[in-house]
Amino acid sequence: MNTQSVEAVVAQALGLPLAQVNDDSGPQSLPTWDSVTHLDILLSVEVEFGIKFTADEMITLLSVSAIKAALRDKGVTV
Repeated sequence: MNTQSVEAVVAQALGLPLAQVNDDSGPQSLPTWDSVTHLDILLSVEVEFGIKFTADEMITLLSVSAIKAALRDKGVTV
């Protein structure tokens, strides 16, 4: 069950204020979003929303909006 927004999960994983994270946020706009934190973000999203991403999905989820779209594809309301 999701109690947090995708933005909140990303902000927490990156150690950023929630106000700095939006749908367009990704590695290009947030310097702390690197390959290691990318995995941390996606693992945190999996736990928070009770889903699993494939390795192929993980390489494409490079923004908050892409993560939200993938969650919706898995039937999660975000």
